[in-house]
Amino acid sequence: MKIIDAHLHTSFKRKDFIETAKKIGNKFTIEELKKQLRINRIEYAISITSDRTESTPLEYKFIKSLTKKHKNIIGVVGINPKKINKDSIKKTEEGIKLGSIKGLKIYPGYYYAYPYDKVYHKFYKMAEKHKIPVIIHCGDTYKKEALVKYAHPLNVDELAVKFPKVNFIIAHLGNPWIIDAAEVIYKNDNVYTDLSGLIIGNKISSSTKTKIKEALDYIDNYDKILYGSDWPLVNMKDYIKIIKSIIPKKHHKEVFYENAKNLFKL
Repeated sequence: MKIIDAHLHTSFKRKDFIETAKKIGNKFTIEELKKQLRINRIEYAISITSDRTESTPLEYKFIKSLTKKHKNIIGVVGINPKKINKDSIKKTEEGIKLGSIKGLKIYPGYYYAYPYDKVYHKFYKMAEKHKIPVIIHCGDTYKKEALVKYAHPLNVDELAVKFPKVNFIIAHLGNPWIIDAAEVIYKNDNVYTDLSGLIIGNKISSSTKTKIKEALDYIDNYDKILYGSDWPLVNMKDYIKIIKSIIPKKHHKEVFYENAKNLFKL
């Protein structure tokens, strides 16, 4: 089965990612990523820039070089609302036109701004113009200093209504607000979700699996669900197995491949 991993990271210098990866037996390098993509038959890896100390678009020079060298790595750049300068719009649009950028990522919680804040509107309009999706971090955060009130999936409802022509992806199924995320996805035609980062490591509890299945039943539309891993924070092989056990087999093709291919126009 061909797979598109719609949510992983390639910020190879991030010490926190390196340390977490090491704890679960992962090497966080481009060589290891290429190996894992090959072993697990992953056709495309959608890489999200995550060095939030940089100016918008995050890690642009790096992702432009990476996607040029590795055609199966697709770039999604993060937006830093605190560091938007006169070149931010120009570089972001340049990257989209070059094909280096296939999507945008908003980090509510890590930055103290709601996803519907006006600071992001120019980027949503750009996404609408170029027909690229926007990923919204929702749910628990990797950093203790983040404020999760900004990362609640209900915030995406207002955003989806304001920008009905933009496709938004709620990352991590909004975990732990899984059923709230399900309502936003069910209600809005332009809201999707990825199943990345639901665990750190290689095990998932039966209660978490039950909650995910209940949310997917509520959404009742597997065309709106994307597979993603959040590598290097999980083992790819184990995570694929976990998500396969949650998604009915008849929907594997859509969730693991077709939905991401269509949204990111691959």
